[in-house]
Amino acid sequence: MSIINDALKKTQMQRKNEKEKRAEAIAAQAGSSKPEQNPGSNPGPQKPARMTLWIVASMLTIAGLLVIIDLTNTQGIEAVKHFAMAAVNKTRNKFKLVLDGVIVSDDTRIALINKQPMQLGDSVNGMKIVAINMDTIRLQNEKGIVELKTGATYLL
Repeated sequence: MSIINDALKKTQMQRKNEKEKRAEAIAAQAGSSKPEQNPGSNPGPQKPARMTLWIVASMLTIAGLLVIIDLTNTQGIEAVKHFAMAAVNKTRNKFKLVLDGVIVSDDTRIALINKQPMQLGDSVNGMKIVAINMDTIRLQNEKGIVELKTGATYLL
């Protein structure tokens, strides 16, 4: 324990000496020999700098909040609404398809689409089933052929 206490005291003394040296250097720059200060307080020249920094930071924060409020009250909220509605409209007209599974035997091929059994030639949302494989199916519409994989969800 005494080794730890000795090391702690030594560190505390070093820090105290460093503080005194810094205070003397600041006092020398200010033109006096040594500033009068209470023990444990910061040197005088640092307080105004910190206060100025705090005031500037506060003013910037308030200015930023005012800009946000202004944007929210004017075109900002309308732009956000427009963007959100465009995203909703793009997905609103889509049809959700999930290939839940495929059953293949010698004479039968059945695809479970949205938990409904479908066979070759059946139509799903205007698309015709043209192929049923072990883990995929192919649907065809006027735009072309779409391949669905088992377990995946598609918006078409």
